[in-house]
Amino acid sequence: MGLSVRALFLAVALFALGSSTQAEPLDPRADAVNRILPGEGVRIHSMDRTVEGKFVTNRSDSVLLRQAAERVSISYSDIQRLDVIRSARSHGMIIGMFVGGVALGFAAATGAQHDISPVLAAASGVFLGGFLGGAIAGGIHEWHPVYEAPPAPADSLHH
Repeated sequence: MGLSVRALFLAVALFALGSSTQAEPLDPRADAVNRILPGEGVRIHSMDRTVEGKFVTNRSDSVLLRQAAERVSISYSDIQRLDVIRSARSHGMIIGMFVGGVALGFAAATGAQHDISPVLAAASGVFLGGFLGGAIAGGIHEWHPVYEAPPAPADSLHH
């Protein structure tokens, strides 16, 4: 029994050591791109243009997007900012939960019907408001920044 516990401890220690010493990506843009799923809408800002398209894949030095019928390759070194379009559903749910909970809780607390608990009404409002807010906002999409280049040092602007 002692040997198996030691072996297990050694295996866990080696696993923890191995996972903590993994190399960090050299380019933070590549790390950001690795989190984008194929088919997601992407907006890439470079020094001279802004390109929108569907993410296809990434290579060791560039991103490949689909714009209508053509494919566009953009080098990591050209990326100043990278945005991904995502649904606003989670924001709508949070806003709806807050508004629904406050509204129904307040209505039950100040209303003429005292047989409904304000806590139960607020809980129902949170549920209904979250559901309606998520359903309404599910059709709305927002750009979310995934990467933004750090600002240039002040003294490099004058040279």
